[in-house]
Amino acid sequence: MNATTVRRIAVAAQLAAVAGLAAAWVYLGAASWPVALLAGIATVLVLFALSIALAFGISLGGGPWGSLHELPAIPEPLRRERSATRLTASGALACYVRECVAVFRMFNWLQPFRAGRRFVPARAGGAPSDTGRPPLLLVHGYGCNHAVWLDLQPALAAAG
Repeated sequence: MNATTVRRIAVAAQLAAVAGLAAAWVYLGAASWPVALLAGIATVLVLFALSIALAFGISLGGGPWGSLHELPAIPEPLRRERSATRLTASGALACYVRECVAVFRMFNWLQPFRAGRRFVPARAGGAPSDTGRPPLLLVHGYGCNHAVWLDLQPALAAAG
């Protein structure tokens, strides 16, 4: 089973969860269909956002398992610059929301439904670049496909 199929199954599972939650709320008399569907969508999105938050927590400090790794020391010049441009709480929240949107788009749209798109070659006919620069190898993560690079591809093609 490839990444595209796995992601399509995951999207179907999310839709089934929305429908199942909505049907349960309607059956229990807790809500009308429109309200139940909105509540189902909200529930799935909140769980999705919590999974992203959990991933952030684990990558920062290992989560409930303790620290899995020690962060490298920041060189002094960078430390001074960082303290002058400290990330605010609202800035961190904005970054988190953008990350949630990007991950949702990647794993629920690009990978399952746009993975068949082919890259546009940098030069007509796909001729190798004569810039003298080495070729660029793009490596995506486990369980992904080349759709991870679709947003970056036009800039790479323009750069040659």
